[in-house]
Amino acid sequence: MKNDTRQVITTEQISCILEDYRIGKKPLAKLLGWGETTIIRYMDGDIPTGEYAWKLKKIFESPQYYYEILTQNRENLTDVAFKKSKKAVLGKMAESKLQMIAQYFINLYKGEISALQLQILLFYAQGFYLAFYEKPLFKDEFRVNGSNEPYLAVVKDNQREMLQCMEVEFQLLQEKELEYLKKIQSVFAWYGSKAFIAIFEKAKSKLKISRDKKNNKVVTENAIKNYFIKELAERGMKKFTDIPEYINILVEEAKAEEIK
Repeated sequence: MKNDTRQVITTEQISCILEDYRIGKKPLAKLLGWGETTIIRYMDGDIPTGEYAWKLKKIFESPQYYYEILTQNRENLTDVAFKKSKKAVLGKMAESKLQMIAQYFINLYKGEISALQLQILLFYAQGFYLAFYEKPLFKDEFRVNGSNEPYLAVVKDNQREMLQCMEVEFQLLQEKELEYLKKIQSVFAWYGSKAFIAIFEKAKSKLKISRDKKNNKVVTENAIKNYFIKELAERGMKKFTDIPEYINILVEEAKAEEIK
């Protein structure tokens, strides 16, 4: 939560923020609406508490969160400082292919997609890619957790509403991958969150759950691949162009079960 006093941020982590986002101590404090010497004091040994610690921790963990603050409070910085930091944070975001794909979907939806819908879309994009091209679209694992959201890494802290469009160069994605993502989005664009959740819940109940090296519950890449290959084969779906029909069947089945 925003006022969680248990959050801890170290001087090393603050240094990483300053370096990764190419911003000085005083400009960062100004950006956050704090006293000009706040970050300087923290670097000299004062310990951030409460919301100050929470905000710095989220900035350290999430380039997306920092980007939102940067764009919302740009008037607190000079044009030079803003442009330098914006370039740095966009570069940081581009280091993760999963984040790139997530942002591409957000942009295709013009921001009108929820965090849960986005993660379900990522699941189906990964599954179809594995089934038809026999390789993963991205390497991140499906995490089984209490919130039932498979790719929480793409979401800012507790954000469950509409996500923000960003001006990003999708250099980690090949042209054929961008075209593939457009096709996946066009298939799902007809359906709302209720349909997304219904078909995902049904799929999730059939997925094999394993444990990773840290004993976290995960659905492995191979388990996702096997599920989609079996599902598509059983329904006679042999080509990528069969996907719209397949999703429509799933939605209609979910509606029929709801009526029961």
